[in-house]
Amino acid sequence: MANELPADRLREALLKGGLNKDRQARERDANRQRRIAEKERESEDDKKGSKPTFLRPSDIAGDYDFKRALQTTLNMPEGMTRPLTREDLQAFAANIEQMKKAYKGGISVAQVISLSRQEDIDRANKEIKYAVPVGRKNGVFRFTTNSGPKSDVPNHYVQVEFLAFNELVFHPDRVKTTTVRNRLANGRVKFECDCGRFNYWFRYLNTVAGTVLGRKEGGFPKIRNPNMTGIACKHILRTMHWIKSASGQQYISQALEKERTKQVGAKYKTGKNQMVQHLTQQVAKEHLKRSQIKGNLNREVAKLEARAKREAQALIRKQREQETRHQAAIKLKNLFEQGILSKDEYDLLTKRL
Repeated sequence: MANELPADRLREALLKGGLNKDRQARERDANRQRRIAEKERESEDDKKGSKPTFLRPSDIAGDYDFKRALQTTLNMPEGMTRPLTREDLQAFAANIEQMKKAYKGGISVAQVISLSRQEDIDRANKEIKYAVPVGRKNGVFRFTTNSGPKSDVPNHYVQVEFLAFNELVFHPDRVKTTTVRNRLANGRVKFECDCGRFNYWFRYLNTVAGTVLGRKEGGFPKIRNPNMTGIACKHILRTMHWIKSASGQQYISQALEKERTKQVGAKYKTGKNQMVQHLTQQVAKEHLKRSQIKGNLNREVAKLEARAKREAQALIRKQREQETRHQAAIKLKNLFEQGILSKDEYDLLTKRL
């Protein structure tokens, strides 16, 4: 297994079958581990000097007992931790608020890539070469990718929900290729991966941002990602890159057309031969330049800054309008008190403000 090529390991998993059962088994195992961790936290809550595993929203709000000496990696050299302080909690709360504002209204496929950590993009380019669609239901598409060289499993599972999919299913006219590209392949999405990187680094972040698919995480990543940076693991990045490709857009377009002409809401599985064909196509193209994932962080940051500027300008306009209405109300009241306006005239003009 150690010397086996990633494509061979993934192909073997595809041909073996049972991918959905395997994914569900991993999901159950992850949920079981999470419940155990939560149980440990609850059982230690009242113990003197206890160190709970997770920070909850109420903790970050300022109700945390600092005698428990919770540890964090915030502003520490790699591999080192220190006791949590009240200032840390304030920094966590600020990071959360910034995240909520940044992803207000959802996140696009392109943003998932551009707002990810460069180290995750580099890992995806170096280690994760293939993303294969394995099934879907409604707007939720299931994918599997090859795993990294140090992984003890041959593949990982990524799920992506296209938020505009069901809307386009009931579109009265035939959906154009450009519509699929703009509304789906480059549209708003929610997502998740079964890997540890997503669950321990990014699930909480995407929960806060409203972009997580599946289980919502309530525990702040105080050790692994206290600065709340990045958004996706290498498996999600490879999947998003494939979605944006011509092959990905064609697959989504065919899925949309099938949904519109056959039973709506049915569960569809990709056949083994078709999955292997998707893999073979990517193996043949993996050395091409267009197979490299490239983020554009500067462009996305510029967009966020532009949106913040527009929101600030809108707030200023709203405040000025309120001030103008307030001044007008004062003038009307003075005219009414001076007897220049009748009660009916005053009431009518006041309603129009």
